[in-house]
Amino acid sequence: MGKRMSRLATLALIGAATLPFGHAAAEEPQVTPMQVNVTLLQETSIYASPDAPAASGALAPQQIRVTGAEAGWSRAPFEGMQRRWFQTQTWQGTRWLSLELRQLGNVQQEEGELWLSRPAALLDSPVTNGDTGLALAPQTVHTTAMYFSKFGTGYLLDTWAGPKWIAASDGTFPVQKWNETIVLPTTTSTFDQPVPYGGDSGVIQPQTVQAFEKYGDRWFHVHTATGIDTWINRAFAVPEGATETEETFDIAAQTMLHKYPDVDVIPMGAIAPQQVKASAKWTSPGGTLWIRIASWQGDAWIKPFGAKVAIGEQEALRIGQKMDSSGSAEWSVAFTDDYRIDERDEGRPVWVVTAVYPAGNKMAVYIDAETGRQLALSESEPPGPY
Repeated sequence: MGKRMSRLATLALIGAATLPFGHAAAEEPQVTPMQVNVTLLQETSIYASPDAPAASGALAPQQIRVTGAEAGWSRAPFEGMQRRWFQTQTWQGTRWLSLELRQLGNVQQEEGELWLSRPAALLDSPVTNGDTGLALAPQTVHTTAMYFSKFGTGYLLDTWAGPKWIAASDGTFPVQKWNETIVLPTTTSTFDQPVPYGGDSGVIQPQTVQAFEKYGDRWFHVHTATGIDTWINRAFAVPEGATETEETFDIAAQTMLHKYPDVDVIPMGAIAPQQVKASAKWTSPGGTLWIRIASWQGDAWIKPFGAKVAIGEQEALRIGQKMDSSGSAEWSVAFTDDYRIDERDEGRPVWVVTAVYPAGNKMAVYIDAETGRQLALSESEPPGPY
């Protein structure tokens, strides 16, 4: 790895820094100022201007500082393989280079562990279509560097085929090595991946498990008593203190179904007003009563007194879209009846209206489902150097 990265500190001059006889220098193009560090991963030609007939030299793989871009460089289509002209300072003075947008990224030497939940293709580069035809089976791998750009993240690792890259995806998870014995006092869900959506693979009964990896603060990769490895999160378990009951409750409003109580994730579905029979009940630390019932989605937990939902999905979308009238975003709407501004807050019903823009940045508007009042707005951008 050291030898590979040391090449990024070298500079190469290829060809003469002269223009053909009789060629007049082109008029300097309009420049959009920028200050961005970029890691060149391959030899890159440089030009006196974007319309120069020939390259004046080349830069070897290295870190450079981009100081300008062609006017309107961020115009649509803003996609990874689109090329734009960028300006940098070289031994020849100010020069231009043509880069794909996905090449506006940085390599950082950073060692870590990465769990692959599915096969991952090995690549010669994180910024080109350099598929080697080789792949890694699901496993935990050791990474030696990372590549960041607005269009994705790549990880470098040493393999039997030499240093290769893999692309980050929803099947790759940065993990920590971990060693902890965890007592599970109640029935706990198991997951194929350390995410609460789409990975629920069953349950395990109360037992002691041994964690060997950790993802985030609450997800643990464990060896179970049956010898099976799985992911767990103690929030996705029958809560301690839940008691059996045979009480009946009148549900007066449409009520969301949850796999487990007091967990802020997308509900399993909903039930219409009706009378239900509970098989268990539990009161949250915040004082909210939850009951477990048999539903069309299987066993589910509900708040028996429901949530007041006066704002419908379409009205929530209309409110959210007021925050941006550009028309360039893709919009989606999700509902939760357990939204919290902070951990001490009692859950409330909220519509989450999300806008995803062509460049990959997002905006989420949180709207109180009872009053239509905007509770919060968040914006995020893909990882990248600019």
